[in-house]
Amino acid sequence: MQVDTSVASVKVYRGLHHALTEVCIGLTQQFPHKKKAFYLEALSPFISRPMKQLSINGYQVISKPKELLKDSESFTNSLGKEDLFCLYSDDDPLLGVCHDVERLEGLLGEKKVFSLRISHNRFLSAGFEKSPGPMHVQILQLSRQYCVVISGLRARVPDLISGGLTWTEEDLTAIVSGFNKKLQEDEAAVKHFEAHLPEGARTLIPESAQRLYDRSVFYWSDMDGHAFIHYLNQMSSSKPLFPPGESPLMEACSRSRWGEIKYFDWLMSSGVKPEALRGLVVLDASQVKESQLSLIQATREQVLALQTG
Repeated sequence: MQVDTSVASVKVYRGLHHALTEVCIGLTQQFPHKKKAFYLEALSPFISRPMKQLSINGYQVISKPKELLKDSESFTNSLGKEDLFCLYSDDDPLLGVCHDVERLEGLLGEKKVFSLRISHNRFLSAGFEKSPGPMHVQILQLSRQYCVVISGLRARVPDLISGGLTWTEEDLTAIVSGFNKKLQEDEAAVKHFEAHLPEGARTLIPESAQRLYDRSVFYWSDMDGHAFIHYLNQMSSSKPLFPPGESPLMEACSRSRWGEIKYFDWLMSSGVKPEALRGLVVLDASQVKESQLSLIQATREQVLALQTG
């Protein structure tokens, strides 16, 4: 990792929710006179839960739109001594869209307000700050099981329960492996694949957006994404489709797969329409070869035939 421990602390947590809970509550304990916190909910599905807990505890928590990133000065100029932190994400865990948060972080530091930055996958491509500023906290999601937090000098928080956890050699190996992992990105292949998708497919991410090219993202305007990946998996693999949220090669966001559309409230609040959510498909970059396009077409034809009876 090579983190400069003279200006930062490093802690490991049992997943992202654990990390967010300990960091947010820990900061409120360290600075009990600061009673207000901000968050950009539309950037990640993991942000709202710890903020709701703070609200229950009597703190004033305020949701801000992602458009704030385009004019961070207007927001930070309004901050005062009672404001504790702002929580946000630098990437979308599903779509792989990246957010330009650097300007916001710098301005928060000038205002002596803590910046809490979640990174789901981007840090595996762009790296992370090894010598963070005193008010900066980086929350790096290594996997569903592990999360590492790198905190500046003033952002060090007490251990609530993490100090009593036990870690095995298997845990340590997985954590080190998580940091050494590199995203398998292929920008040319993903762009070519998305440009040659069959009729009925729509791209979701604007060409101007920053994104990670370890996945392809598109949606069907006329079919359910779950039905599509179900039959695509049948045609390409002898193994059953993984449960929701656990599939390494393909995922869909329709209600028929997840049961509740509320899991994707953060996507809809960021502008994704319900009809796009129903047909949304995410494929790993390993699945976007030229030869895969014919399989995509065959799967589409099969699903459409089933829909029409």
